[in-house]
Order: sequence, then C-alpha cells, then structure tokens
Amino acid sequence: MGVPLIKHGFGKAIAKEKTPQRILGGIVFLSGIFLVIGLFTQAAAMAVSLIIIVSSIIMQGQHPRSWTERFIKLAIAVSLILTGPGLFAFDLPL
Repeated sequence: MGVPLIKHGFGKAIAKEKTPQRILGGIVFLSGIFLVIGLFTQAAAMAVSLIIIVSSIIMQGQHPRSWTERFIKLAIAVSLILTGPGLFAFDLPL
C-alpha cells in the first residue's frame, strides 16, 4: 500500500494545484514512506484513512473505478490500524 501512496502523493505534492491539495499530497507521500519503512504505521494508516474518507465525500459520483480503489485502500488502512505494525516494523502498536 505504501508504494502507490508514495507515487500518488508525490504527484500531488509537486503539481501546480492549490496549496491545500499540495499539503495533502505531501501528507500522503510521507504516510506512504512511513508505511514502507514500518515507522509510525498506525498513525500513517490513520492519516491515509481520513484523507481517503474526506476525498471520497468531496468527490461524490466521480470516477467509479477510483471508488473501488479507494475502498480497497481504506480497507487496508483500517486493517493496519486494527492489527498494528508487523514483525519487522520499527514501531510498537499504539
């Protein structure tokens, strides 16, 4: 889950869009890096899940393919929040 978040967040962070979208892109980018490294796993998953929920509410009815992708990413983020970091992560569960 971290690699697609890094790619998507980096694209949003360097794009010539409004400042709030660039900030959210940076948060997604950093969350993806944290998920790949295994650092602050649950906090990064919480940030990503909140961003996914808010963006889904804002973008109602647009791009049905992205709805399934968002739902899958949200399910993965919620499972990371509930189960915590894995065996090789650098942090302890909250």
